[in-house]
Amino acid sequence: MNNFRSISFIFLLFIIMFSPNRGLLDFSTITSILIILIYSLNCLRKKTIPFSINFKMILPLLILLFYTGLLILFTQSNHLYYMIFFLRLIIIYLGLNFLIETTKLKPKTFLLALFFSLSVNSIITLVQYFDFLGFGGLLLNLNNNFIDYALREYRVMGLLSGYDANGITIAITFLIGWIARDNILNRINRLLFNLLLLITLFSLFFASRTGIVTVILGLLIIFLLKNRKSLIKIIKVFVISIASIILVFSIIISLEEYIPAEYSETYYFIFEPLIHFNKYGQFETISTNDLLENHYTELSTNQFELLFGSSYSNSSKLGGYSDVGYIQIINGLGILGLLLTLYLYASWTYLVVRKVNCEKEKSLISIIILQLALGISIIVLNFKGPYFFADTIFYIYLIVSLYIYKKFN
Repeated sequence: MNNFRSISFIFLLFIIMFSPNRGLLDFSTITSILIILIYSLNCLRKKTIPFSINFKMILPLLILLFYTGLLILFTQSNHLYYMIFFLRLIIIYLGLNFLIETTKLKPKTFLLALFFSLSVNSIITLVQYFDFLGFGGLLLNLNNNFIDYALREYRVMGLLSGYDANGITIAITFLIGWIARDNILNRINRLLFNLLLLITLFSLFFASRTGIVTVILGLLIIFLLKNRKSLIKIIKVFVISIASIILVFSIIISLEEYIPAEYSETYYFIFEPLIHFNKYGQFETISTNDLLENHYTELSTNQFELLFGSSYSNSSKLGGYSDVGYIQIINGLGILGLLLTLYLYASWTYLVVRKVNCEKEKSLISIIILQLALGISIIVLNFKGPYFFADTIFYIYLIVSLYIYKKFN
């Protein structure tokens, strides 16, 4: 029964996480609705109340939905993007909520199942890039998001809608595995798990530089949270890290002349800032320079739109266009919408950590640290791109937060 629940969790979570976003009704939302119905019917059969939706957790999403409805009504834009967007998130929230409720996985099993479900994308990323056994094209066609744009020779999207989204998802998968590995005691199983963890890390180099930054940032946050009371250990690791960075930098630069021609474009892209620093003494990339020069200047000059938003999506370009997450939210939902978004992250963090000293905390400390690391990383990464509500990235943060909250309530 436990194995069946774990496999069901992995399978259903994979569908929700990686099905293409097609609006209000797609495989992610339909799967969520089916989970809700199955759970509700099971509760009716047992004559129990099925409404354990955790109101305090869903409240920020309901507020954002209500706010976007008022904004559309007031502006009369008839642009329903954000309203559909948050309604879709609420459906998926309920699906994940009842998936946790139905499977009732223990913390250790939950972490492992989450990692295994997400690691499929890491394997697919490698197969797409190296075209193992000729399956690269087949697996590339599984990604229905921007398929023409995905045909780049030097990096791949996996099952995500963008290179950075794929990189960040793989990075988060690695962080989950990094924390979950302590739960595996059997020597052979631990060896196989570490191999899968290494494969996940390796696949990161064929997705995006942002993903690499996410791994470094996430590991740093996890280490600081785990060792917040040990200053000596922090100093030791800091010194070792600096030495390791210098060593890795030297190795990467020395590899330049040995990289096969078919992989040289990937090498120059992924390590562009290091190569640029070695040649010109400046740690920068073309995309970062473009971001700073062109994507932080796209705020509306209309005071109403600045405060409350235009209600238009970023892709429509009617309310402004920017790759930066903070700017996108302000252009669409205004400064007030941004504050409501930050309130969601702040409230979920508060709901998770407020009982951190409870006895139950001992079995959940790793997942709590993961939730904090994910939240902080997403807040930071939005200075680079639009990740506050990016499909898979937000779903991972959502299910981790939900799981901890339900364990405490």
